[in-house]
Amino acid sequence: MKKVEPLIINLIDIFDKKYWLSFMNIVNEIAGYNKKESTFSSPSFARNAGFTFKSCALKVQLFNLLRDHSTTKVEEWIFCYDQQYYSHIGRNAELCLKRKQRASVKKLPEEKDVKLLNDYLSETIEQCMKRLKNEFQISAWKLLGKALMVTLLVFNRRRVGDMENLLIEDMKKKHEIDKEADYYNQLTVLEKSLAGNFFRVPMEGKRTRDLFLLVSKEIYSKIEYFLELRKEAGVKNTNKYLFGLKESSTLSATHALLYFSRKCGAKNPETLKSSLLRKSIATFSQLLHLKENEMHNLADFMGHNFQIHSEYYRLPNEVTQMCHLSKLLVALDQGKGSQYIGKNLTEILLDQEHKQDEEDRGEEQDEVDRGEEQDEEDRVEEQDEEDRGEEQDEEDRAVEQDEEDRGEEQHEEDPSEDQDEKEREKKQAEDNSNCLFK
Repeated sequence: MKKVEPLIINLIDIFDKKYWLSFMNIVNEIAGYNKKESTFSSPSFARNAGFTFKSCALKVQLFNLLRDHSTTKVEEWIFCYDQQYYSHIGRNAELCLKRKQRASVKKLPEEKDVKLLNDYLSETIEQCMKRLKNEFQISAWKLLGKALMVTLLVFNRRRVGDMENLLIEDMKKKHEIDKEADYYNQLTVLEKSLAGNFFRVPMEGKRTRDLFLLVSKEIYSKIEYFLELRKEAGVKNTNKYLFGLKESSTLSATHALLYFSRKCGAKNPETLKSSLLRKSIATFSQLLHLKENEMHNLADFMGHNFQIHSEYYRLPNEVTQMCHLSKLLVALDQGKGSQYIGKNLTEILLDQEHKQDEEDRGEEQDEVDRGEEQDEEDRVEEQDEEDRGEEQDEEDRAVEQDEEDRGEEQHEEDPSEDQDEKEREKKQAEDNSNCLFK
């Protein structure tokens, strides 16, 4: 503003109607306004700049009013804002944001990646504990704190700010389930077992909302060991934060989560963020068809207003639209809508799934029948092969018998031939002897 309007010395000087047009032009320039296409390269800045400057103008107005100074200039500036800013800048900025949101694909964390992250965190915690028990190392102590912080964040699906602002005093207020209460006997064996493994830790959330953490007893014991080494790590007693460092600073949950998400070997480490983890549990709860009171309980635990939880965190909508509503639209498209009058969406889905199951079972039965027919054909072919084999064996045996018979006949003819040969030899010998006498 000072480059365009040199007379402006401080922020209060901006709130003058004579600088109003310059203010709007500068906002458009910084936000990258394209006049031909009526778009912004940074629509969020264009929208938020107006809110921020109006908030400042109202504070200046209050400041002048309390000191009996003139408020005419700032009131005129606020009037210009109310009349022109949204129509000239704010509306186009919101449209651009909506277009970007529709075009963007929000990929939620996969179960395999979350499992890899949890396994890596558990391994890191155990390694750090072993190193610290052998010898204190500040690097191992910090890494242990980061791993414990991210473990609590991932399990409870908390915001990074909630974990950074967690107090030692909060952790000391932990409590277990009351086993003497009447409701305890109404729980199942599994519910009693789960409840017995966790502490419930109160904490202050966003906008001073009362929140709670569920901390396993195993993790709680390791947090206690982490706190025992605070003095050796040089953390002052005046630092009230659970994951505090020297003086009043704390470990960064954002950097810690980013570090472990990259180290754990996840396929999509960019999805392992606090906001996306929170959205994933809200999306999963939608697929479970929770009742309204159950959804309220989940929203309270997550630290959400129920309306905001329903509108912004139960994402992605494509899950319900493509998987659930599509079945309803297909039923209407096939002219079967009248069959589902008086039923809710869940009943319609169950009915369609039941019919699909029957069709699948019919197809499976057909496959079984075709398999049995094929087996029968195979058995017939095998029997034919066996019969043809037996016939061939019979023919071979007949041929062998014929050969044997011919051999015997030949053997019977051979003795007479031998006798003739002997007689010829005898006659020849007599002739030879007669010749000698002569």
